[in-house]
Amino acid sequence: MTLSTSLPTTFVVGDSTFAIGVEPGASAREVNVTVTANGRFTWTVRQPAWRPMSFGCGEGTGYLWSARSLLVLPQNAAQDPLVIDIDEDLVFAFKLPARWVLVCETSVRLHTEDGEATRLELGEVVEQARWEDGVLVLFDPDGRPTRVTVGEGITVTPDTH
Repeated sequence: MTLSTSLPTTFVVGDSTFAIGVEPGASAREVNVTVTANGRFTWTVRQPAWRPMSFGCGEGTGYLWSARSLLVLPQNAAQDPLVIDIDEDLVFAFKLPARWVLVCETSVRLHTEDGEATRLELGEVVEQARWEDGVLVLFDPDGRPTRVTVGEGITVTPDTH
């Protein structure tokens, strides 16, 4: 999805609406993302711009991410958006109860409110990810799957096929 720099994109999460606008930043490698919650509360944050802006919703939480940063939208006006910075390109983000599963270019990370809890380094670049029967399935550029179990930690699930 490409966001327009002239009109904000509307993102609805539960009973909240968020208008998300993107404007050029100080360099070609960043953009300014302005989020307006329920037409009343506005925040602006800088985001890396070399990967497209992506959106997600899980566990009643709306969020968006770009190359190196996850922006968690506030659930009420008393909160500011939470920004989780990553040191590797972020490809997919999944919200689970009390934690985040962040799929990066060559790793999977489990984040809690205290920060990164654990990570699994992968041998290949991740191009696609999806959940199948509670298992995270990652696909490399050739379409080869790697199955990953996410619990208290992250482990590669042996292929039984």
